Amino acid sequence: FFPILAIPLALLAPSIGSFLAPYTSFLLAALLFFSFLGLDPKRLLEILRHPAETLYMSLTILILTPLVVFPVMQRFFPEYFLGAVLFMLLPSAISAPAITAIYGGNVARSAVNTLVSSLLSPFTISLFLSLFLFARVTVSPLKILWQLGLIIFLPFILGLIVDRTKPHLVAKIQPYYRRLNLVLLFLIFFAALSPYSVDMKVNLLNGRLWMAVLVAHVVLYLFAKLAVLHEKNLADKIALESNLFFLN
Repeated sequence: FFPILAIPLALLAPSIGSFLAPYTSFLLAALLFFSFLGLDPKRLLEILRHPAETLYMSLTILILTPLVVFPVMQRFFPEYFLGAVLFMLLPSAISAPAITAIYGGNVARSAVNTLVSSLLSPFTISLFLSLFLFARVTVSPLKILWQLGLIIFLPFILGLIVDRTKPHLVAKIQPYYRRLNLVLLFLIFFAALSPYSVDMKVNLLNGRLWMAVLVAHVVLYLFAKLAVLHEKNLADKIALESNLFFLN
């Protein structure tokens, strides 16, 4: 709940958060850097050797969840239909590996799922919108690759370098990873929400909007629980649930 404290702070001091807003990508990169420290590259390669499960997860995130939310929102919340559909079409959050790390999950698996769903999303978003909303939207794969490079690949490479060159330093700060990640997650929430403080205040007592948000999250939660039923390893369960429940 610590990062959620950023919501009242964004409402009370939006100017401070808006100052941080342009640096959100760097905060995300720092968050992932601390999450990747100590990660064994062999674990990543092991997951990449079995792409079927990662592909299944990505398709669940990008296609199955929107298909379930689509008729529910159209029937019960038509005024928020488009917003909900666009929200559900997004790939797994770039911060999902960090959230996985905070809860002691399989960071390597979460990172691979995040990468694959992000790389597939330009194609699934365009396809879904053209088939169901008859809208043509162009999402730039190159722009997404650039963002992934800055926010995921660079912290991962830097983490490997620090692991190899400064193992004693890594061991020394390892007990503080969780606290550092929580503080960074708090700052990311604060920076991302502050520019929208006026809209948030206007909608603070909008019961219909809160109900639509709740329904969308309940669907995500149920999909997250169903997707991990076959998993016996707790670390993998945490990784998959983080990928499914936290969208970009």
